[in-house]
Amino acid sequence: MSFTKVIVAEDYEDSKTGMMTALKELNIPTISQTSFCIDTYWQIKKALLEEAPFELLITDLEFTSSFGKDEIPSGEELIKRVREIQPELKIIVFTGNGKQGIIKSLMNDLRVEAHVCKGLNGLKELTKAIHLVHKGQTYICPVTRSFLEQKHVLQIGEYEIHLMRLLARGIKQIDIPEHLKQEDISPNSMRTVEDRISRLKDHFDASTPAQLVHKATKLGFL
Repeated sequence: MSFTKVIVAEDYEDSKTGMMTALKELNIPTISQTSFCIDTYWQIKKALLEEAPFELLITDLEFTSSFGKDEIPSGEELIKRVREIQPELKIIVFTGNGKQGIIKSLMNDLRVEAHVCKGLNGLKELTKAIHLVHKGQTYICPVTRSFLEQKHVLQIGEYEIHLMRLLARGIKQIDIPEHLKQEDISPNSMRTVEDRISRLKDHFDASTPAQLVHKATKLGFL
């Protein structure tokens, strides 16, 4: 026995094809697929109103097709919205995003049932996750677990905070090394500054310096 009604949210065609093949091999009677998060949300809501709800949502986190077009731009936001209308829906995240902070938020705050990383054994692990989630269990694939067990997570000290303060003052990244030299702060090479700011953006899940400053400020670091 397995799920009888599943919806897949994925905009990358190769991933979608592989996922649909894997799901059909499980003999799931009803499988819906979407490329936009907003379409996924409305299909789930419509099914609820028709008293024929989906039992499982499988979603990616990043949707390039949704950029600038979709009021629900990411899988993470989709999960939040779906939890509001159908809290009991089982959710499996199938993604290439292995950031430690996001994984913890998904499992602990949004209470997804499984997190599976795409890759060489991704579809095999996805099938395993579907079986376990159907039995009422949670699952984290080996690749995800390795991300969670990483010891070298960025430690935010005075140096990192100073870099973010310089960015908050409107100083461009390319000019930061010179400011550090004037203040007699080391390391102050361009390579080190670029590396540290890149790691800070990863840590805060920020794509730009402005977003990094905003998130760090919101969390009380600045």
